[in-house]
Amino acid sequence: MVHYLKLSLWPHPLVFYYEVRWLPFAAVARDAAIVALLAGTTLVGLWRRSAWGFLGAWFFAILSPTSLVPGMSQTLAEHRMYLPLAAVCAGVVMLGRRLLTRWRWALVGYGMVLLAAAAGLGALTARRNEIYRNEVALWGDTVAKVPVNPYSQNNLGIALAAAGRPAEAMDHFRHALALNPDYPRPAIISA
Repeated sequence: MVHYLKLSLWPHPLVFYYEVRWLPFAAVARDAAIVALLAGTTLVGLWRRSAWGFLGAWFFAILSPTSLVPGMSQTLAEHRMYLPLAAVCAGVVMLGRRLLTRWRWALVGYGMVLLAAAAGLGALTARRNEIYRNEVALWGDTVAKVPVNPYSQNNLGIALAAAGRPAEAMDHFRHALALNPDYPRPAIISA
């Protein structure tokens, strides 16, 4: 959840497929403490019937089912943030409104910051959408960002083979098997 909040405020790097990683509690203790603090704050907000409590509950209610009982193939995916992101955006707007009621002189500055953020995020969205133009681009971007993921290496190989590039595909199939010799579904093509 902390990773999703970070991506909500700074959406970089976005990765199409994250490898399943089971970490010891010590490795996630800081994030667990942040989630516990946010959950506690949400409960207090709900008890006080505040809008902040509602936004926190919205965020947690949508993400909790798949965060508490994750699947075996992918524990993290940006598409899970589509609905909870609305709560984060509403929170940013509420915070901005609260700040502006105290410091009206900041209205122009806040508006300019939001306008610049919208333009920048719009450009990043257009750039990210280009990656979805075909499977070679999508899996190539994923492998570039997380080269040690055998699933992504294998899928890039499949996409390259389908695009008529068997030699490049074989390199990625071999890389997938080198990363995980017990890989359950290697796609091997005849060279």
